[in-house]
Amino acid sequence: MNGLRIFGKGKVNIGNNFHSGRGVKIYTQSHNHKGDKIPYDRSTKLYEINIGDNVWLGDDVKIV
Repeated sequence: MNGLRIFGKGKVNIGNNFHSGRGVKIYTQSHNHKGDKIPYDRSTKLYEINIGDNVWLGDDVKIV
């Protein structure tokens, strides 16, 4: 995986034959922009990331 890093508490599913370049980052959590305060409150939203089979990500890719 060449140093792939995952940030957040969301779920990540990676299929078979996955390859990644250096510096790939996956973010599974973000601010709640629809919260009570502007631009966002202290609550967060979790996301599930699904990467299928036979996927290759190049260097420095960010999945948000």
